[in-house]
Amino acid sequence: MMNKTKKKNVYVKYAVIMCISGALGGILGGVMEMGHVHGVLTGIQEGMQFFLNSVRTWMLPLMAICGVIALVLCEQYMGRLKRAGEAMEQAEDEAYERLDYELEAAGSRGMIVSFAGSIAMILLLATGYSTKYIESLNGSGIMWFLLEILTFIALEVYLNVWQIRYVRVIQKIYPDKKGDPTSLKFPKQWLESCDEAEKECIYQASYKGYQTVMKWAPILTFVALILHMFFDTGILAIVMTSVIWLVTSVTYCRACLQNKGEKLSK
Repeated sequence: MMNKTKKKNVYVKYAVIMCISGALGGILGGVMEMGHVHGVLTGIQEGMQFFLNSVRTWMLPLMAICGVIALVLCEQYMGRLKRAGEAMEQAEDEAYERLDYELEAAGSRGMIVSFAGSIAMILLLATGYSTKYIESLNGSGIMWFLLEILTFIALEVYLNVWQIRYVRVIQKIYPDKKGDPTSLKFPKQWLESCDEAEKECIYQASYKGYQTVMKWAPILTFVALILHMFFDTGILAIVMTSVIWLVTSVTYCRACLQNKGEKLSK
């Protein structure tokens, strides 16, 4: 009896959530429509276009600033990695564990900075990365844009090379860690060389990443739908977030099924 009551409560909770979501969507749509009637949306569009043009104008300095910040931080973390690795060679058990954590912390933070820097470069370049915009440039404008492209490539190469250096440093400290960081099979090679405790940590972190994607993909898809409805932003953002949502779901379900199948076959 208790189980039936719980099941009914789940359906009631789901119905309540759907009703609240529908009401909020209706309110948001009404507010947006009122804004459209009173010219608020036009002002927002003009403000967004002004921001976009400003970023285009200052794209090269912004890239340089982001690049310098990423370079300085990445090299600082690389220095910490090497110093921790050198200290671990002579460390006792307790000190070794502390240095191992420092090594992991420096590497993780360095990777975060490298990924954030790379994405920042892409977002900056995206503001002017269109045929329509390029065709509107004059001679000097094209030269500046080519310089921005070269700056983008140089910084992306550095950040990717830093990640390879990071892997090589870890492999030097832990010779049992295998894998070619330039290979598409690197994640599999690296995982196979990890012990059970390390694999468990990777699995837990991966599942948390999966949960994050599954939480944000529907939200971003809904936001893209709203923006397209009122600002005509195009369907590409909707398609991309939906594809990420679908691929993540399918990959997870297939992996679960494959793992259970392998256990049964043993």
